[in-house]
Amino acid sequence: KCCTAAMSLSPALLRRQDDQTSRAVIEALESYAPFITLAAVETEAIMKRDEEDGVKLADGIKLAQEKKVLPVLSEPPQYQRIDVQGKPADAVAEEIITALGAAKDSGCVCIIVGLSGTGKGTTVSKLQQRIPAASTWSNGNLFRCLT
Repeated sequence: KCCTAAMSLSPALLRRQDDQTSRAVIEALESYAPFITLAAVETEAIMKRDEEDGVKLADGIKLAQEKKVLPVLSEPPQYQRIDVQGKPADAVAEEIITALGAAKDSGCVCIIVGLSGTGKGTTVSKLQQRIPAASTWSNGNLFRCLT
């Protein structure tokens, strides 16, 4: 079954490198035991890395606050939660744009957070397509190269 399903992955689909590609690959391999094992190992490694990043980030924020580079907030900013489970990146981007309202046209800062591999980068690409004036960067990649 796995090999038959994997054969349906076209070169064009694989070149897309987006949420549709990920979904198709997972569906093609979801019952293949070696893939399940690899996915479990990779998930554990990602969770560990994300936890380590969180500790380093918290330490960096504390240091910046002690040096008066960042203010100490009495209350952390509130996040608007968006459930991304099973949603295509286009739908997630549309939810974010709706939540931004007029700010998407006048300018704002939108911070997208989540565990590694949850589609943040793909969603940002979709946002850039819909909001041409958007400027973006990946904090995680920058953060990891510095720590």
